[in-house]
Amino acid sequence: MKKFRSPKRTKEVGLRKVIGARRYQLTFQFLSESLILAFISLFLALMITPFILPEFNELIDRKISMNLLENSFLIPGLLIITVIIGVLSGSYPAIFMASLRPIKSLKGKLGRNSKGNRLQKSLIIAQYAVSIGMIICSVIIYQQFQFIQKKDLGFDKDQIITVRLRGSEIRSSVDVVKQELLSNPNIISVTRSQNLPTHLAQSTIVNDDRGGDPADDLDIYQLRADQDFLNVFGIELLAGEYFSAATLKNQNAPVCLINETAASAMGWSIEEAATQKFTEDWNRGDRKIIGVVKDFHMHSMHLPIAPLLIEPIRPNRGRYLSIKVRPENLKGTLNFIEKNIKQHSPYPYESRFLDDHFNDLYKDDLKQSEIFLVFTILAILIASLGLFGLAAFHINERLKEVSIRKVLGASVRSITLLFSLKFLRLVFWGFLIAIPVSIAAASYWLEFFTYRVDIEWWIFVTVGAAVASIAFFTVGIQSVKAAIANPVESLKDE
Repeated sequence: MKKFRSPKRTKEVGLRKVIGARRYQLTFQFLSESLILAFISLFLALMITPFILPEFNELIDRKISMNLLENSFLIPGLLIITVIIGVLSGSYPAIFMASLRPIKSLKGKLGRNSKGNRLQKSLIIAQYAVSIGMIICSVIIYQQFQFIQKKDLGFDKDQIITVRLRGSEIRSSVDVVKQELLSNPNIISVTRSQNLPTHLAQSTIVNDDRGGDPADDLDIYQLRADQDFLNVFGIELLAGEYFSAATLKNQNAPVCLINETAASAMGWSIEEAATQKFTEDWNRGDRKIIGVVKDFHMHSMHLPIAPLLIEPIRPNRGRYLSIKVRPENLKGTLNFIEKNIKQHSPYPYESRFLDDHFNDLYKDDLKQSEIFLVFTILAILIASLGLFGLAAFHINERLKEVSIRKVLGASVRSITLLFSLKFLRLVFWGFLIAIPVSIAAASYWLEFFTYRVDIEWWIFVTVGAAVASIAFFTVGIQSVKAAIANPVESLKDE
């Protein structure tokens, strides 16, 4: 079976040189063939693109259209890129084949070219270094997102429906709405708040020492909520007490709760903080702390937990109604909530589960990780194809050696191991290069998270073993094929 490889064309090159072909003519011939292949690839790519573009748009969450006529730069750009790829991919084979001596070419011998071998091996090592590095980084990225999903957030985000309160009508009747919702046995608890615990943006400045050094001022996030907030979100009260319904009605009583981080920032223990007072914005008088809550993640894990102040929400205020529901008959419960809210509000109904709000915090990160995973798969595929081609090239050069080994009694297993171990060394060198690079890249990415996983040694061992197995299988196909071939076919010309 004839195959299109440079070694098979050495006799053609020798014959052309004998009848007068110049070196530049042979170089032009091989470059032309490379460019033709590149333009065929471009044509196939243009045919395939409309089918894969919708999936790619979904992957990157963008709307990209391929209109060759509307974009005046697209066609020239594609042509230039195709020519560059064709020239770069065909230059080395063209120059090498054109430089062959006619006598050796007519004998079908390429000869040993140490520079060419080093270049081929260097490319394979580089490809596998990139592939292994990307796989290691992909595993670490996956671990980080698993860590985020499983980490204790300090609040409960499951089975909680959030409803956006729009208009004064529903805000003025929110207590009635809560009672109507609680009449459904599948609704556990309901709370009204200015913000959700997944994201807080409003802040103020407090100082526990009136007239003290302004450097002691503390920037602190604010959260306004009613008496059921801790119950709905499962936030733990560490010391003191929480608001009561009477506290919400008596807005002249300036009381609040703070979190552990705020208590520590003010120099108090948790027990001490539950009986302290502080000054807010210098002109609102003293505010009494009646309790301390356990820290919870109010932002994504890119940011550390910050000081927090929880204060009673005012009547007829609040942007969200959060509803803790049972998992049974969820569809019926959702319909009940929607029907109830629409009775009290002329605005369009808008609701989401709290874990959807939580996932929004990492939407960009997840999208980037998906894109990175796709390119990782492509990288390992390209590296394997390169190794497959290099193995085919070298094994083809040593077919006579394989045949002699078989005549002398070598087994298929020994011949397969002989070639496989040789190429696995290239993968090993790529692995060694990939380790420090991937550690540096993954560490840099993890630095953007305040709460992150550790890079563990078993990741490198697992990835290395997996890639080595793929490489062994890739080379093994060619090795077994050569080992089981009839030695007479290779030795009959000798």
